[in-house]
Amino acid sequence: MGSADLQSKRVGIVVNSAWNIINFRKGIVLSLLDRGYKVFAFVPEDNYAEELRKLGMEVIITPLKGTGTNPFSDFRYLQVLYNKFRKVKPDILLQYTIKPNIYGAIAANRLKIPVINNVSGLGTMFLGKKIFSKLAFQLYKKAFKDVPMVFFQNESDRRFFLINKLTTKDRTIVIPGSGVDINHFKSQGNDRPAYRNVFLMIARLIIEKGVYEYAYAARRIQSEYDNVEFQLLGSFEESHPRAVKKEDLEYWINNGILNYIKPVSDVRPKIENSDVIVLPSYREGTSKTLLEGAAMAKPLIASDVPGCREVVKQDINGLLCKAGDSKNLYETIKSFLNKTEDEQKEMGKESRKLIEDFYSEEFVVKTYLSTIDRLLA
Repeated sequence: MGSADLQSKRVGIVVNSAWNIINFRKGIVLSLLDRGYKVFAFVPEDNYAEELRKLGMEVIITPLKGTGTNPFSDFRYLQVLYNKFRKVKPDILLQYTIKPNIYGAIAANRLKIPVINNVSGLGTMFLGKKIFSKLAFQLYKKAFKDVPMVFFQNESDRRFFLINKLTTKDRTIVIPGSGVDINHFKSQGNDRPAYRNVFLMIARLIIEKGVYEYAYAARRIQSEYDNVEFQLLGSFEESHPRAVKKEDLEYWINNGILNYIKPVSDVRPKIENSDVIVLPSYREGTSKTLLEGAAMAKPLIASDVPGCREVVKQDINGLLCKAGDSKNLYETIKSFLNKTEDEQKEMGKESRKLIEDFYSEEFVVKTYLSTIDRLLA
């Protein structure tokens, strides 16, 4: 493909927030821009939209109500995407998160625009009431039937789609999440005080991330061990239908159970100042939190579920616990605390090695670029 051809190619990235691109997709965006593509972001307006413009992207505002399954607002979103796609005329679309994957695919199919969908997890619709799971299934079936390529972040999710005939094996690839920039996320080698154990959970404050289990385990551990600290870093959106209760969060903070940290632009200092990364999530695509923590040579404690178990190797770079089981999480953390300092440090070294071998961002970007070349050939 010559340079003149590159200059004329238009790539659209469709996702539920500009924040998502800045935090998870920046590597692929910069690579596309370096190639000479014109890159469009189809996102709702938020505080990060201007950051996308600074990168060199053109931002196409597409209002989206991120949660819930209101058929009227979802239909409006579909119509907005269709109209925006028809006007911008992208040559290919890269889509992320549930609603862009579904409604973006339906709109793109009508306009004969090739799509790469990225399934970063099956979403809470599959964890909730059966009626919503059935609705989600039908929407996925309609949307994905003509999508030429689907990237999955773990084999369990791909297997679910294949078993249920939502796509075919030749149109799927498993990639290691969004990968990690191993040069950006690396430990500075600062020794942590042996007497202090800092556990850090980075996640949105919603039920499915295991926040309640984390708080329960923290309270029990603190009653038995001295010099332990449990930090919780993430966005709290009180209006979110599955958000933890505000009074519960205030109780944890006021009673010293959790040290709550609001979202920060750079999580590396927080990771560096911790000893263990914890994520008792009910399900993930591939957890970015775990990847970043592992890249900075931290031991990991996470649920034995898709999206977590791939990154946490039992008794090698961390420990696995049962999802939704507060007592088991407590016992798992206690098991880690009973390990020697050398054993804990060795887990951290193994975490870094795992990331270097299998989860570099460079691999993910190359996979995207080669797939785009093939679909545009």
